[in-house]
Amino acid sequence: MSLTARARDRLLEAIKADEFDDGRLASGEPARRAARGQPHDDPQRPSELEPAGANGQKTNFGFNVKPNKAGTTLQGNINTIVRNGGNVYQIKGNAMTSLVAKVGTASTPGTANFEGKANIQDITNPLAPVSVDGNATLRVTMTDAGEPGSKDLIGITVWNKNGGVWFSSNWDGAKTLEQLLGGGNLAVR
Repeated sequence: MSLTARARDRLLEAIKADEFDDGRLASGEPARRAARGQPHDDPQRPSELEPAGANGQKTNFGFNVKPNKAGTTLQGNINTIVRNGGNVYQIKGNAMTSLVAKVGTASTPGTANFEGKANIQDITNPLAPVSVDGNATLRVTMTDAGEPGSKDLIGITVWNKNGGVWFSSNWDGAKTLEQLLGGGNLAVR
């Protein structure tokens, strides 16, 4: 199986999460909304961050986060493929800790934020993946500007297990800013 097919297969997996607001964890009932996406974006990141997405390189991702039928826990996962310096990294999260989603209206876009735990692997050689970090933390913020997704925005941040920023899709020096998708569609419903 080629890396492209392998990455595509991994993009179809799902996410778990609870509830957070404005980037801070909050207690409360699990969110009753869902977020999903299968696009890619072009990361912009400072050189002092650890080696992950290089400027101008595509970052592919896929995710699906929602509460279970009883609304008591979250289910799903996220899979992100990051390229830098000839290396390919996979960030997989399946233990989500928070989800906040607001469905859009005719005049306002939908928004969603979720956080969770992730593992990072170097999959440059897909037959011999190398563990980079376990128990990393990820945060995704997104804006669903409607169909077909050409105005949708996303921000992805991953911190290593020691709390240092490992990857940002669009770092401004202090935080990850959402950016326009290079393709695909986000849906908050």
